[in-house]
Amino acid sequence: MDPTPDELRTFVGPRADYYLARWGRIAQGASRALGFNAAAFFLTLFWLLFRRMYRVFWIAVGLITASAVLEEIVLAAAGLKEAPLLDLLMSVIVAATFGTYGTYWYYQHTRRQFARLAAGSSTDREMVRRVGGTSWFAVGLGAAAFIGLMILGAWASTLPQ
Repeated sequence: MDPTPDELRTFVGPRADYYLARWGRIAQGASRALGFNAAAFFLTLFWLLFRRMYRVFWIAVGLITASAVLEEIVLAAAGLKEAPLLDLLMSVIVAATFGTYGTYWYYQHTRRQFARLAAGSSTDREMVRRVGGTSWFAVGLGAAAFIGLMILGAWASTLPQ
């Protein structure tokens, strides 16, 4: 059973009309690229946390980490310490991917969450709001972790080698 527009509005919370309009295009057979999502482009991982897309967040963190490790291996093999243009290119690729596909990922996340709710035979408004919506707490936690890692990295770089 597909969720009603009212259930989707409750799930999405802020900006529901933006997402419902684009998700309607998926139902009509549009491509996965549903226009540019500026929030996903500029905020990337923080946007995933805000929209409570924790599974996608950890997949993205894993892929970004793997690409950073691969970049370090390639740079070391080439005898280079850093490649600022490569770093910039990778950042643009990540942001462009989020901006292009973020809305589709959110659509898939929403469908998975409603399938879980339907399996538990509970799609009451409060449960939908609790499972969906947005989370400033997750964004704050992610920002604190990011700042902590930056400080740890800066401190580690001052240690004797």
